[in-house]
Amino acid sequence: IFFRVYHRHRSMRRPLVVLLFVWALQSCVLAQGLTAERCAEVYTKDDYEGCARQGFRHPDAPTRRTAQPQATSGAAVPLALEGTLLDPNDDGTAPVIDVGGHPLHLFDTAQSQLFINNNGLISFTEAVSAFTPVLPEDAGFPSIAPYWGDVDTRCPRTSNCTHLNKVWYRLDDPGDLSAAAAALGTAMDHALVATWNDVGFYQKSITLRNTFQALLAWTNASTVICFFYEKLEWTTGSASGGSGGLGGEPAIAGMTDGIGQSYTLPGSGTGDVLNLVHQRGGNLARPGWNGAGQFCYSVFSSVPTGPWAVAVQLSNDKQSVLTDIGEAAFNAAFEACPVVRYRRTGDVYALYARTSPVPAGFNAYRLFTDTWASADNRLNVDFELYSSEADLAQGQRQWQYCSYGDADVGFPGECGPSGSIANRWFSMPGGRYTARNANGAGFDVYNGTGCPARIQQVQDHVVATVYEGPGCTLRSRALNVSDFPPGRHADGWD
Repeated sequence: IFFRVYHRHRSMRRPLVVLLFVWALQSCVLAQGLTAERCAEVYTKDDYEGCARQGFRHPDAPTRRTAQPQATSGAAVPLALEGTLLDPNDDGTAPVIDVGGHPLHLFDTAQSQLFINNNGLISFTEAVSAFTPVLPEDAGFPSIAPYWGDVDTRCPRTSNCTHLNKVWYRLDDPGDLSAAAAALGTAMDHALVATWNDVGFYQKSITLRNTFQALLAWTNASTVICFFYEKLEWTTGSASGGSGGLGGEPAIAGMTDGIGQSYTLPGSGTGDVLNLVHQRGGNLARPGWNGAGQFCYSVFSSVPTGPWAVAVQLSNDKQSVLTDIGEAAFNAAFEACPVVRYRRTGDVYALYARTSPVPAGFNAYRLFTDTWASADNRLNVDFELYSSEADLAQGQRQWQYCSYGDADVGFPGECGPSGSIANRWFSMPGGRYTARNANGAGFDVYNGTGCPARIQQVQDHVVATVYEGPGCTLRSRALNVSDFPPGRHADGWD
């Protein structure tokens, strides 16, 4: 009608143009007002992107942070892209995986089921559809997050996703078990592998893609979790405040038992999470998987029983550290109770019990794991050694020989019950030596009640035994420490 009137009645052209402009402007203002009202009242994943495109921000919307795309490492994912394939989805979860017959321990809690969630998260108590991540310590539920972000595996209409945008998982594959044993230096009974291969982000975008993988390997006595990052290009879906895959509330990587114990990988919750492809880490010192984009953690070990806690544990081939509580924690435990148990091939080999007070600054961690030394550490003066807990409890059959001082030769050097015994000492992987003649080795610290150490308090005097005169007459008298010249009593005096 407009064009018909416009062409037939020249005198009406100017009023018609003005009328059209006013109508368009009014429609735009009304539409924008309705959009603003909707965005202020309704905030869901599906309408966030449209509201943001109109320039409106819900008061509860996350604050945007910036990030830059990163290069890829190209070789971090070591396990095959095979197994059960999740259907294309957004915020979905694979069917529950029952492991109740052989539960996995996450820290100190046994888990009997697993959920592979599309958004880069493995949960245990229930499926999780949340697309905006939180830090592990704030999650409130047990979970393992190789890369928790808003993954969307629905393929854009104009794209071909035949070889990308897939999530695979498999349980107890023989190849995975063999690879885990070779890399970790110890056989594992069970293994779950989940792979996010070239996955895009919400909403149906594959302009940037991520490839990452999680391995959960366990026995009834230990659990190891490894993350592998081959390519990380995006951090955030549009419903989490992202724009083009970046900014907003970025992805998070880590793990938690939901009740206080957790690990968070570097960069989590910031744009720097993309740099995981260039880093490596974990608490396993030298696993076979130790390249860029690889992180391995020991999160459970039940070797000790009773009042003992694992402080350090090597793999069976002694090439990897399965557990290491670290220097500060080891020294704190030693100061609280200076008794250490040394295990080799699953059996107790020796127990160290301090008999003199622990000196200030005494580094027990380095003494046991690195170099067994005599400074403030003399057999049957500062400490006693026993072959069994029963001997320690009775204070009987103490060892009578010790040697010290070889770099990278840890406890107990070549000490023995009555003479030198070689090649029974501990050594961390990666140094001059490797712990010898053992199928695994480790230290336990005492954390029970009634510390078994028998500390003798230092006296402020000594007894001098003097032989003098013809016939060597023997006499003794008490001396105060102040009777010794300065420095002399610290130079070999008992």
